[in-house]
Amino acid sequence: MIRDLVNRGRSSAAEERYRRDLAADAARAADRFADLKQNRLAFRRAVMASLREIGYNAGICKSSYEYIDVLTSPPDQAARYIVDIDFAGEFEIARPTAEYGRLTEELPRLLVARPEVLRQLLRVLADAARRSLRSREMHIPPWRKARFMQAKWLGPYRRTLNLLLLPLPLPLPLPPPPMRRRKRFRRPSCGPEQTFTAGCWASTRRPSSSGAAARTR
Repeated sequence: MIRDLVNRGRSSAAEERYRRDLAADAARAADRFADLKQNRLAFRRAVMASLREIGYNAGICKSSYEYIDVLTSPPDQAARYIVDIDFAGEFEIARPTAEYGRLTEELPRLLVARPEVLRQLLRVLADAARRSLRSREMHIPPWRKARFMQAKWLGPYRRTLNLLLLPLPLPLPLPPPPMRRRKRFRRPSCGPEQTFTAGCWASTRRPSSSGAAARTR
């Protein structure tokens, strides 16, 4: 049922091909920046920037929620596609019924859909969530109602191309200073038992008594 809704609303083979290409490119961008998933804002902006790099007119849309959209400009009329990189995660509830579980299992993790298709999909999911929560005798929070869900993706929004939340690259470390070679001092060779005096080596061996007597003669 969910897959039928997602695949509905395309009037030509060209639109179908465009949507599939966009979904594949968005999935590759999400895999490329998977390390940023802990920071949802930076992750979303990285995917948007990647789509723009390959030619899509992508932007960040801010309402009560934040998502990506892509605008097209075909010769006949412009079209808008909503790209949500964690769409299925927005519909997880506590203690779901089997019916609701079957519906959410069909949800794509990464959604690419036209607004009119998404509106029908949200209506079905809101009704299923209401039935599931009531059957468990649980309170229905406002964010699980159809009006709130449609306001997230289909309400007034502000479009931006701001990339300031992307993490900046770390500066490269400075190279280590060059090592200086120590100069070795070579002592002049002047024989055994020498001491250094006045830049030269002098012998510390005392002459023998016989040698001294020979010099005094």
